[in-house]
Amino acid sequence: MRIGDGYTGPEMVSTTAWVAAAAVLSIGLALTAAAVIWQQRQAGTEARAQQERQVERLQADIVKRLATPVYGLKGARGALAALEGRLNRAAFDAYVESRDLPHEFPGARGFGFIERVARRDLDAFVAAHQREGATEFRVHGSQYPAYGSIVAAGANACVLHYRADAAPVRNGELVLIDAGCELDGYASDITRTFPANGKFTGPQRALYDLVLASQDAAAAATKAGNRFNDPHDAAVRVLAQGMLDFGLLDANKVGSVDDVIDKRAYFQFYMHRTGHWLGMDVHDCGSYVEPTQVGEVSERKDPLSNEVIKNRPSRILHPGMVLTLEPGIYVRPAEGVPEQFHNIGIRIEDDAIVTATGCELISRGVPVKADEIEALMRA
Repeated sequence: MRIGDGYTGPEMVSTTAWVAAAAVLSIGLALTAAAVIWQQRQAGTEARAQQERQVERLQADIVKRLATPVYGLKGARGALAALEGRLNRAAFDAYVESRDLPHEFPGARGFGFIERVARRDLDAFVAAHQREGATEFRVHGSQYPAYGSIVAAGANACVLHYRADAAPVRNGELVLIDAGCELDGYASDITRTFPANGKFTGPQRALYDLVLASQDAAAAATKAGNRFNDPHDAAVRVLAQGMLDFGLLDANKVGSVDDVIDKRAYFQFYMHRTGHWLGMDVHDCGSYVEPTQVGEVSERKDPLSNEVIKNRPSRILHPGMVLTLEPGIYVRPAEGVPEQFHNIGIRIEDDAIVTATGCELISRGVPVKADEIEALMRA
């Protein structure tokens, strides 16, 4: 029987239904296949995202190990081998050996996790992290920071051990950075103060030059045969005279420079010692009292606290001793203090080796004169 020519018999209806059903089935299969493919792609995307997160976790942990090794662990041994920001294969293998990666990172081996954490990835990651913050020391060869850095600007520089380091640095403020690193077990301790915008104001420059002059006086007093207290006394005399000259202290109220020292009137603006021992610790061990004169005691009444202070002769300096020289001035707003000096905090610190004829300042590779600092910041 011929089909067509407008024929609509049962045969034609059956054929049309079959074609329609086949079309629906094909569309359904296509949609199902597309859904499966989409789900697979989504699963793959999620798996890759999970893998990337796991890689980042492992990388971050390795960098943490590099910064703070935990002695006695295989991972730490590997980290210690990763010098100067280069994580070599032996170091990485030692680190991986110390970890239960499949347990810590489920499915890691299925993703080729170990292969994914390739040396080049770790090198780039570690190198980037080692160029940030305190780890900058490692980029230039040292092993660790010697202590937590002090970074303060403006009024915060008047806080001796300011740790928050979260305040913004504002135009016109001074920035004080007290930082040091360790090299082969020995510590350094350096402080510099510089203008945030690259140019000291008149009042800032006046006080900065005063502090630098006091450090020069301390350095001149640091030599074999002198006492440990001599650099401090020399710095205090220069600072006290400057406080009188700039009106921080009123001579009509406090008297002469000798009176300022005797009454410790300078303590309002300079409240710490000028130095400390430096060696295998940033505040190294060692007596500040001369061992041969421990029994020699004198008493005095402190003019500020009214406490009775027992004094013993301070340590005699010998060639090879190492100490810091770190005078400063810290001007908080107060009655009678000229407003132009308010919220200026300055400290200049260098590391000194005592010699037979004087001392060597071994940290002067960092510019210290005001003109040098401004020139460096213009460069």
